[in-house]
Amino acid sequence: MHIIRTLATLPRDISSLPRSIRWIAFVMFLYYLGWGIVEPFLGIYFNDLLGSYTSVGIIFSLLYFFSIFLSLPFGDLADNVSKRTIITLMLICYIPIGPVIAALRTITDAVFFRLYHAFLATGLWASTEAYVRSHSPRKQSSESMGVFDMAVAGASVFGALIGGFLVVRFGIHTLFYMMPAFSIMALITILRLPDSDGTFSLWKGVREIVRQGLFRHEFQDFFSIPGIAHMTALSFLFNVVGAGVAILLPLVYRAFGVSLWEIGLIYAVFMMPAFFEVPFSVLADRTNKRVLFIVGSLAAVGIELCMVWTHSVFVLFALSLALGTVFALLRPLIEGVITNCMPHERMGELNGVYRSFILLALAFGSFIIGPVADAFTVQAPFLIGAILMGIFFVLVLFIPRSLLQTETT
Repeated sequence: MHIIRTLATLPRDISSLPRSIRWIAFVMFLYYLGWGIVEPFLGIYFNDLLGSYTSVGIIFSLLYFFSIFLSLPFGDLADNVSKRTIITLMLICYIPIGPVIAALRTITDAVFFRLYHAFLATGLWASTEAYVRSHSPRKQSSESMGVFDMAVAGASVFGALIGGFLVVRFGIHTLFYMMPAFSIMALITILRLPDSDGTFSLWKGVREIVRQGLFRHEFQDFFSIPGIAHMTALSFLFNVVGAGVAILLPLVYRAFGVSLWEIGLIYAVFMMPAFFEVPFSVLADRTNKRVLFIVGSLAAVGIELCMVWTHSVFVLFALSLALGTVFALLRPLIEGVITNCMPHERMGELNGVYRSFILLALAFGSFIIGPVADAFTVQAPFLIGAILMGIFFVLVLFIPRSLLQTETT
């Protein structure tokens, strides 16, 4: 009954969010649509180019590994400089990235590409996430992150459907050459983004970071926040599993003999439950968070165990949809609690520290699937995911009660 009431009031809840939250979500939808059209096929592309699952894991993990060292400086920069300025610069530099991917020929090319990609991705995501966290009302923190995540996930869904249709007819290289158009659309749209933050120009902000030191007391300050270490551990486990599943699913479907068009469709269905992140996030802000955490973590364990053993495309399809729904439930829960933990006046800096741990999780989750899949079977990494979500469940039982108190409007 509570879920029905939540859905009934959803349009009013979204419209009550600040315009800045809704607009940055739209900007990121346009930007990520360019990635969405190639996302389901990128692992397959690198596997064909480099020849093994291990190489695919290495190349995917390098993006996050390089980003770890950039997250803190960009977080500091987002506190001192207009976030819109940083986002605009990153989108400009993103324009040629599709043709660059199409030109890759060796693993060395791929490594240098990932270094360039890491610089842009870290600057963009650190700034946009800090923007959302700093503009979100405390009583709607989960909801704000839910709208933002839903926009990105929506781009993945529509992009996968469009990409699946186009890749069969024109080939994946055509998709790479389409990517700049989406960065340009996002760049035009961001001109209307409200942003009065930042006391320095871009270059003054960079000089200020160098003067103060790139790594001052951020980690010490971050872990002095009550409960933040516990929630970061939960988020770390969740993102290890999520990164692995996102890369693994297209490779498993291909091993099952599924066509590229069908892979695009199935990947879109896997991402589709993310549309429920907004109602789930509204629910998270109004109900018992611990119960939702427990239900989600236990469901994830059961689903991933089933994914290890199934040999049916239809069953794997159904399990993928179920797992996507669980992820859509858990993600805004985690992000909402963490947002409430952070003081708004240092959101960029502290979000940079938080992102460094998430990037480490994404790097580990992306890397581990390759050696495990090569050594055992392509489905074996799902077992690791089930074990990690089991640890997640245990940690959920010990979340401090004060972190899970529901704000009421």
